[in-house]
Amino acid sequence: MLQKLLIQNYILIKELSIEPDSGMNVITGETGAGKSILLGAVGLLMGARADSKTLYNPEEKCVIEGQFLLKGDQIKELFIKNDLDYENPCIVRREISVAGKSRSFVNDTPVNLDVLDEIVGEIMDIHSQHETILLKKQNYQIQQLDSFAQNSVFKQKYQLQYSKYKSSEKQYLQLVQTAKSSAQELDYVSFIYKELEDLNLQSGELEKLEDEQKILENTSEIKEKLALSHSLLSGEEFALVAGFNRLYSIFDQLSQFSLEYKTIKEKLASIKIDLKDLSKEIEILAEETEIDPGRLQIVQDRLNHIYKLQRKHSVASFDEFEILRNEFGKKLSLIENTDFVLSEAEKEMLAYRNATQKSGEELSVSRKNVLDKFEKLALEKLSLLGMPNATFQIRLSETSLTTDGLEKATFYFSANKGLAPKPISDVASGGEFSRLMLVIKYLLAGKTEMPTLIFDEIDTGVSGEVAHNMAELIEEMSNRHQVFTITHLPQMASKGSSHFFVYKDESETRTVSNIRKLTQDERIKEIAKMIGGKVPSESALQSAKELIG
Repeated sequence: MLQKLLIQNYILIKELSIEPDSGMNVITGETGAGKSILLGAVGLLMGARADSKTLYNPEEKCVIEGQFLLKGDQIKELFIKNDLDYENPCIVRREISVAGKSRSFVNDTPVNLDVLDEIVGEIMDIHSQHETILLKKQNYQIQQLDSFAQNSVFKQKYQLQYSKYKSSEKQYLQLVQTAKSSAQELDYVSFIYKELEDLNLQSGELEKLEDEQKILENTSEIKEKLALSHSLLSGEEFALVAGFNRLYSIFDQLSQFSLEYKTIKEKLASIKIDLKDLSKEIEILAEETEIDPGRLQIVQDRLNHIYKLQRKHSVASFDEFEILRNEFGKKLSLIENTDFVLSEAEKEMLAYRNATQKSGEELSVSRKNVLDKFEKLALEKLSLLGMPNATFQIRLSETSLTTDGLEKATFYFSANKGLAPKPISDVASGGEFSRLMLVIKYLLAGKTEMPTLIFDEIDTGVSGEVAHNMAELIEEMSNRHQVFTITHLPQMASKGSSHFFVYKDESETRTVSNIRKLTQDERIKEIAKMIGGKVPSESALQSAKELIG
């Protein structure tokens, strides 16, 4: 329900704010006063396109803000789906900058126009020419039938099964295509997989081989330097170990005179042991380091093989080799098990198709069960709206599985006696068609969670008893939903629980559209003017009082 509407700097509106009630809100005013502008502002909240030309003052931004009281699980699910905070009341805001750029917000969270349309479209419903066009589309007609039949549970169950079926069908067809191409690739896939398997690369092997290659290629230099190192430590020419032993002997003798000398002696003892061990270790390394051309050739051959496959397959590490090997292993397994995999995928697809068919049949039964009732109620209301000889039929025709079920619905309509009904897609739009739209909306109003309904001069072209009946129809809808109706008819205006008057203010330097809520006395005068002209007579005033009741 719309609790408050704020409009700033939009076309002829400088700033206005209204707080409608939960029942029937009527909006009247002179032609050109700005009623359609008001509706256009609401359209912006529903994602309509806009540019800088809509600004009243081109140097300031335009702001349209609606405060809504939310109800129903469906709207809550939309907030969850779009990752929005569900707050009550909900503030929806649309801004148009001086450059014509648009920004939209739901509870101060930025959203795109599609999300804005989805959210506000669930809160408000505008009866307009656009919706009349929508009614002519068959998928929209089946949606209206499902709403009347309250098929949401059946529809959700069917669409869930249908989604699974289409997904499994897509997977199956992809497997069929893959199987065809894979059969042609069998030799290639087998060769590559065997090549990677035969390589049998181990984790860390490449790095170890590269280190070993460096040593084998430089064995002579390494052996020479190890021998020199051992000679520096233990040889006769340098005798570092022997000299260190003499140093140790000196401090061994001095240790008896001072604790400090003793400490140095102990440190030297530790170093002495390390030097001895180091000398032995170098000696062993020198003895073990031998030139081995055979081993070098083996290492180089292994590395060349690895490098070749690295270049061929554009891989650089053991992990990448493993990923590639596993991929080709899976491809090979799929090719070798194609018949089995296809058979299982086909079984799954057919199982989902059967489940979808069953759910679709349940949905079809529910639809067929309400056809007569829908048609009968529609004809009753059409008669009240001045079309006693109208014909309205809903015909179902079977289709293959679609997202909407096992059939399509076609609405047939004729306003006059003796004329065969035609699909409404072939019926010209006009007053009679608008009344049909109103009847359908009336029949659905009690079966949906749509809280706010807006009618833009739906009573155009009607008068007298038909106008009275139409007003009562909309008034009855307002018992279950918040309703706005823009009207020129006193019969309609008199039914409002709140009456808003749109007018032009010429007191400023340029024309400004404004709106105000009428008092009871002002309502009587306004409706009297609608009956008898700008200067209503006493009888017009009395008629207005009687209409209001």
